[in-house]
Amino acid sequence: GRTPAQPTHRIQHRMETLRTMALSASSIDSPHTLAVSVVVGVISGVFPIPGLTMAVCSALMLVFSCSIPVAVGLNLLLTPVEILLIPIFNRIGEQLMQESPTSLNPSVIMSTFKEKGIRHALKTYASVFIRACLGWAAASPIAGVGLYLVLRVLSHLF
Repeated sequence: GRTPAQPTHRIQHRMETLRTMALSASSIDSPHTLAVSVVVGVISGVFPIPGLTMAVCSALMLVFSCSIPVAVGLNLLLTPVEILLIPIFNRIGEQLMQESPTSLNPSVIMSTFKEKGIRHALKTYASVFIRACLGWAAASPIAGVGLYLVLRVLSHLF
């Protein structure tokens, strides 16, 4: 089987990603482009189906003009946050569908992915992922616009 990457290798990889993003951000020509790039990276990075965030990021990059290294870098860096937000997006989806709340543990979902594979995990948690996607779709436009406005205000201060 595959052995997990050593923690120091993961940290080095994340630091390299941050370095690339910083260099790319310094060459961006406008605060608008930087803000859009950050929003695309963050919103796609928390898409609640593990393994599909890059597809969402690619689709959003086609729609919005942004810095690819910044958007992709943030997308990748947010993987741990993505996992932690699945229960929250699921709860929003439950509310929208007027369903009873379910108990959900992100570490159990991730262990299913690791131990039984993506196909089994997607089958097992299909209803959770559907509700979580609904919750993400409801929350993302609001969060994206809010984040964009905050970043634009901050860009005028600095």
